[in-house]
Amino acid sequence: MFKKATFFLSGILIFLFFNLNAQTLEGGFGLGVSQYKGDLNPNFNPLVSRPGGHVMFRYNLSNAISLKGQTSFMLLAGHDGLSNNAANKARDMSFEGRIWDYHFDVEYNFLNFRSSGTIYKSSWTPFLQLGFGNYQMQHFKIDIAGFNYPLPVLKAHHQALNYGFGIKKQISSNWNINFTFSSKYLFNLESGDKLDNLYYVSDPLSVTGYNPAIASLLPPNNHTADQYFYTGVTLSYVLIGIKCPNPRR
Repeated sequence: MFKKATFFLSGILIFLFFNLNAQTLEGGFGLGVSQYKGDLNPNFNPLVSRPGGHVMFRYNLSNAISLKGQTSFMLLAGHDGLSNNAANKARDMSFEGRIWDYHFDVEYNFLNFRSSGTIYKSSWTPFLQLGFGNYQMQHFKIDIAGFNYPLPVLKAHHQALNYGFGIKKQISSNWNINFTFSSKYLFNLESGDKLDNLYYVSDPLSVTGYNPAIASLLPPNNHTADQYFYTGVTLSYVLIGIKCPNPRR
């Protein structure tokens, strides 16, 4: 996992440095929180938030368009007891795990952010982002009605569409601060619906192998694939590209 993420970000950096021409390159890091929505918590619930952190590199093609690569590590959790569904509360299942996530995004700035030599300069802007990447979910605890079921660490990587919005703010000539909310669309239905190690089937025991004594508690599972979200704050440093002098001056 670490090798893939390293190669991914290294490739981006090499491309950016060799193509840096009067443009700007940013590097930054930040902290955030993750949220889970799925079979245990069908509705978005901030009470299941868990901490996370990330490293980001951004290449600003223009004042409007940026390319960004980001690697994130976050904890993830779900709990039937926090659901609005009575069947979920009766089942009383919970899970905890962690996610490694890395993706490449295109960002669109709505305002003329960090421009120079123009009347319409803006020191902040809202933006949209859309990208593609991989994630790896690793469960380390599943608890059902007081029974703990340790699981082996899964090393499979899955693809996800990353989309979201945020705000960028210039705080000095070289420093920016960013707030971003992003959501993941998980492409593989089977793996994408198993962030909580459950997905919709008529016979849960055929998939989960759980104790038959608690099988009746398993199905409030829904047809909707699981999702996870990440809300983060990033502090980034801007490197200003070297402009070649104009020989005619």
